[in-house]
Amino acid sequence: MRTKKTELYVHLIWSTWGAEPILADLDEARLYEVIQEIAAQMSVDALAVGGTDDHIHVLARIPSTIPIDHIAVHLKAASAQHIAQSLPPGARFRWAAAYAAFTVSQSDVEKLTDYIRSQRVRHASGSVDAAMELSPT
Repeated sequence: MRTKKTELYVHLIWSTWGAEPILADLDEARLYEVIQEIAAQMSVDALAVGGTDDHIHVLARIPSTIPIDHIAVHLKAASAQHIAQSLPPGARFRWAAAYAAFTVSQSDVEKLTDYIRSQRVRHASGSVDAAMELSPT
């Protein structure tokens, strides 16, 4: 094979500082667009973005040349900046320092895409999959 081909998928999750439900008051659609725009600038394809009041999920197809940590840090920083600009004067925002990252099989991309896009409904109904969420610790 003379050409390089990679299909690398990662599921990223990060939460607000102290699990504060601050995302409830934001324009969710615009926040998700910002995350997708920043991902695209890094040659990362954000296939699905979703979340709830206190955390975000991103399913991304990533290039083999960019470390996952670099992707997560940049997505968190850019989205935090967007959120901070959306808040009333004097209000502060920050993400928790940590994040979770899981590799995803190509055969699970569609299932995970649906899961991420239905975060609000799943959390409201209590039908979350613990394996696809942040650890309670």
